[in-house]
Amino acid sequence: MIEQPLMAIQRTETEANVRKTPLPNFLICGAGRSGTTSMYRYLSQHPDICMSSEKETRFFSDPEYYQKGEDWLREFFAHYDGEEAIGEGDPGTMHKPGSASRVKEVIPQADLLFIIRNPVDYIHAIYHFGVNIGIYDCSQRTFSEFIRDRSNKWTNVCIEKPKYLNYLREFEKNFGKSSMKVITFDKFAEETQEVMREVCSFLGVDNTFRFHIKQHNEAKHVTYPRLYRGLYRLWNPVKEQLGSRLPDSLEAVKRELRSVFFSDQAERPDMIRRDRQYLRDLYREPDRELEEWLGRDLPDHWP
Repeated sequence: MIEQPLMAIQRTETEANVRKTPLPNFLICGAGRSGTTSMYRYLSQHPDICMSSEKETRFFSDPEYYQKGEDWLREFFAHYDGEEAIGEGDPGTMHKPGSASRVKEVIPQADLLFIIRNPVDYIHAIYHFGVNIGIYDCSQRTFSEFIRDRSNKWTNVCIEKPKYLNYLREFEKNFGKSSMKVITFDKFAEETQEVMREVCSFLGVDNTFRFHIKQHNEAKHVTYPRLYRGLYRLWNPVKEQLGSRLPDSLEAVKRELRSVFFSDQAERPDMIRRDRQYLRDLYREPDRELEEWLGRDLPDHWP
């Protein structure tokens, strides 16, 4: 007789605690394959920053997750302990339609971080990521064919993604430029501590903190592609059920499998000169417009 009221009280207390947990006040919005995992891991080291328990909540990038509501998002910050800055790192937020409006509705004063990569290198990285997980079959369609096949939906999606200004303008319309910090992948990779100092200043936390620098989620070519694709297809339904919050035992298995399939000796194939020139020509004008919007030059090797 007493159990039901007790359970109701406990549930009420849990719900109240969730509502006390703050929402994020900044986001790492993208782009994918551009260092967002490293940025998330580095910021997690800072004592004045609380990062979501999982990097990619998909709350803002996926309408289905958005429908779960703000309390569902708050659960990713249950470990909050009074930190000044509270952040999440879903690279899909930058590119998915409606993301900017969803962020504006929930956290209208959000600070927004963007890491952008040379479009030519970005396309090459996305293609080989797709090959690794089985979206593309490089035995049927080479990279050269992929980038020129504009009748293919996935080619068009990938070609459009590095036209960054189209997406940045949508966030500017909702938040204004002063709430946005755009970092190039090149500078992040070459001057990591300096970039992290700038990011801390942007977020309003101690910028003298020294981060432990280690590259995360480094892109490598798969050693056993067919076996990896099979395991990836089996893993996805499990991941959907668990979310990204994996038990420690599964995380250990995942790390071990990555060490087997992503060998240092299995390097990604180089891009041939003809393909690089084709892509440079394709992105030359969009990058010129991006430079104007940023008010600064992009790295020399960009189109």
